[in-house]
Amino acid sequence: MAKLAVLGQDTTQMIDCSEVIPVPPPPNSTAHFPAGLSNADVQQACATTAFPILPSDPGPATTVAPVPHC
Repeated sequence: MAKLAVLGQDTTQMIDCSEVIPVPPPPNSTAHFPAGLSNADVQQACATTAFPILPSDPGPATTVAPVPHC
């Protein structure tokens, strides 16, 4: 795969830019439900292990605009 990735390129002229890519910040919170959803909306898949209780975001229910059909 490494050979295919540089096929047709002069690898001696390439510049390594990986040092300028920033490290992503750590997550600032734990897992949560979007506004309008809660544990009551989860369909339990395993009867022996309970789904963890997660907080819900405050505010109105999250909506997504409908996508028009072509």
